[in-house]
Amino acid sequence: RPFHFEGIQNDPVITHKLGLDHLPDHTLFNKDLKRFDSEEKLRQLLRVHWEIVRGSLKRSKPLVFDFDSTVETVYGNQENSAVGYNPHKHGRPSYHPLVAYDGASGLALNATLRPGNTAAVTDAVPFVQETLAMYPAKKRSARLDKGFDSNEVMETFEEEDCGYVIKMRCVSTLGAAVLEIPRKKWRCISDEEGEAEITAFRYQASTWSRARRVVVVRRKTDEASQRSFWDEWGYSYSAYVTSLNWHPLDIYNFYNHRGNAENLIKEGKAGFGIDQIPTGEFYPNWANLVLKLTAYNVLLLLQKALMPKAKSRLTAATFRRLFVTIPGQLVHRSGRWILKLPRLFPRQTDWWRAREAFARC
Repeated sequence: RPFHFEGIQNDPVITHKLGLDHLPDHTLFNKDLKRFDSEEKLRQLLRVHWEIVRGSLKRSKPLVFDFDSTVETVYGNQENSAVGYNPHKHGRPSYHPLVAYDGASGLALNATLRPGNTAAVTDAVPFVQETLAMYPAKKRSARLDKGFDSNEVMETFEEEDCGYVIKMRCVSTLGAAVLEIPRKKWRCISDEEGEAEITAFRYQASTWSRARRVVVVRRKTDEASQRSFWDEWGYSYSAYVTSLNWHPLDIYNFYNHRGNAENLIKEGKAGFGIDQIPTGEFYPNWANLVLKLTAYNVLLLLQKALMPKAKSRLTAATFRRLFVTIPGQLVHRSGRWILKLPRLFPRQTDWWRAREAFARC
C-alpha cells in the first residue's frame, strides 16, 4: 500500500543509491496513480509491463498460458465496482479482474480490471486475443477453468492456432453423453488422488459451432460424502474440452498443473496486495493492479538472477526475510561507502553474486 513507503522514506541505502536526501512523501503515490485516468494511458503502462516480461521469454520455447479470474472486495463506492459473485464477502461490491500467467516461469503476462458483477467469460475473448498477440511463440497452449467454457473462447484459440484445455461445466446434455460411453472405452489410471478411469470422445454442445474432443475422468464415489449432479452409478466425473491431440492422460495431467495459477494469485494478494484498492477511480485502480504485478515479475526475475539453480520460487514474504530484512551497516571509509553485512548471514554468497551482477548492468 502507498503508506508503506513511509517506512523507507529515509532509508540510508536507498537514498544514497538514488542520490536523494529522502524519498518523496508516500501521499504523492496516490496522486501519481490518478494520472492514469484513461484507457489509453493504461495501454502505455501495459506496454512497459509487456516489455519486461517478453525479454525473459524465448520464442523458440513452447509457451503455456494460464488464464484465470479473481475477486477483489472493495470497502467503499469505488468507480465501476459492483455486487456480484463474492465467495468471501457475500453481498459486498467488488472488482473481478482477469489475469494471465506463464505456466512455466509463473510470470504475470497480462491483467485487466472489470466490475464485480461480470462473469469469468465476460470480455474474455478480447483479453485472450490481446495476450496472445503480445506473446508470440512457435508452440502455444492454454489452460482455463470452467468459467471460460464458451464456444467463443474456444474459437478464439482455434483461430489463433493455440491449443487449449478447458474444464467443462456440469450440464445435463454432457452428463447424458458421458453415461452412454461403453464400459470398454474406459482405461484405469492412478495419480495422487488414487485410482480413476479415463476416456476421450467427440461431443458437440448445443451452443458449440462444431464437435470437439472431450476427455473425461471418473472416480469411485464415497457414498457417505455429499453427492453432486455428476455422481451416477457410484462415480464422480470431470470433463475437459481440448483441441490438443495428446493422449487423454497427458491432457488430464497438463490441466492439473493449472492449479498453480491460483497459488500465484494468492501470492499476488498476500505478497503484493493486488486486492488492496487505493483510490476511488477505476483507471487508477487498474494501474495499481498492473504496477503490482510488474513488481511481482521483477521479484521473480531477481530470484532467477540470485538463485539460477533453485527448483522452486520463494514467496515475497520469504524473500524479504532471507535477503532484505537483515541487519546491515553503511559506513564511509577511505572516501567510499561500504555496506557491511552480518558475518554469519547464511545467504551472503547469493547476495554478493547479485550485487556483482547489478554492478555490471
